[in-house]
Amino acid sequence: MEAWAQGFADNAGSPVVTEGTFNVDEEFGLGSSTNGTTLYQFYVRAANGTVFKAVSSVPVNDFAWHYLVGVCDQANSNLTLYVDGYVAARTSIPAGSGIKQAAAPLLTIGAGIASGQTDYGTSRHLSLLATLPMWRLIKVPSRLDRFSITI
Repeated sequence: MEAWAQGFADNAGSPVVTEGTFNVDEEFGLGSSTNGTTLYQFYVRAANGTVFKAVSSVPVNDFAWHYLVGVCDQANSNLTLYVDGYVAARTSIPAGSGIKQAAAPLLTIGAGIASGQTDYGTSRHLSLLATLPMWRLIKVPSRLDRFSITI
């Protein structure tokens, strides 16, 4: 998945895009971390419930626009986060570990709903999203030409 996002000072733990109930059974999330300094991250929840995170060193609260791309390549055991066209974080994910099916598979953009919440008020990504394409197939360089950007 990919998105353009602009973060602000109070975006800790806020998703840019997620599917499922935040911090309970979401399948994946692209957004900000909650580990002290708020950084961009991409994570997936494996079929057994284990969360695998690629957390960058790029701060969310720099007020700059960033081009975020999250790639889950289980066949090669890689979970990768690209920020502004560069590998910002990478972690391993076991090949064939699958992705958890969210009980409420709602794709949310710019917000996430936590267990017990009735609205999206406490976990919003205070940003604007310019685009949010999601791909079912891996894009190879020859197929990315029309999507390329210059940074």
